[in-house]
Amino acid sequence: MILVNTLGVFSDTFMRRLVSWCCKQLDLPVAYVRKAQFRNRRQGYSGHAWPFEHRICVSVARDCSEMLESTEKPDDWTGSTRHVPGQPCVYLTWKDVPRPPGEVLDDLVRVTAHECAHLMLSRIGRSRPLDQQKPAGGRRLLRNGGSEQQTTWHENKVMEAFLAQRTDLVAAWGKQEPRYAAPALSVSERRQAKVIADLERWQRKLKLAKKKVQKLAKRARYYERKAACPSQRQA
Repeated sequence: MILVNTLGVFSDTFMRRLVSWCCKQLDLPVAYVRKAQFRNRRQGYSGHAWPFEHRICVSVARDCSEMLESTEKPDDWTGSTRHVPGQPCVYLTWKDVPRPPGEVLDDLVRVTAHECAHLMLSRIGRSRPLDQQKPAGGRRLLRNGGSEQQTTWHENKVMEAFLAQRTDLVAAWGKQEPRYAAPALSVSERRQAKVIADLERWQRKLKLAKKKVQKLAKRARYYERKAACPSQRQA
């Protein structure tokens, strides 16, 4: 899965585990999602799924706007004012304040589950004949990702499972796996390793060549005997 994470709140490993968990809750193979993109937006959240391209895009607000009031005009003021008779003018400015990570995570899980549900319904729809995909009422074909009512139902189920085990999931998704760095080798050691690898490769080739020579020599002796015997040659 190709992951594009420009949200800047959680790590790439965290986001991969989040997508994998949502897919497992929906019985959707993780490999079915070819690309997942997570990005920031001004406010709220939104998402989009491309069922035939097997990719999703999730947009979540990383910051929220907070209104600040001041009776003194700020130097870089570009907002609005509020006038009350008999009171000094109030200057209003808006400032972006980071949202709590918990709120951002809830939106991420909700939208990711919703868009993965579109891919899951499309996958089911492709395995059914067209005459069995359009129920009464003319709702959207499953192969096109299903309806919003269907995906919202699956989204709510995933959110219920997430809230029930939220603490354990967040700890598991954020767990850092230890990385073991390979020991640094000197120039002499690298050259020695290369010579040993080349020797083993040529020894394998020599063994195969010997077997090939034996087979060809056996066939050559067969034709020599056949040429030396006239009766077999006439036959």
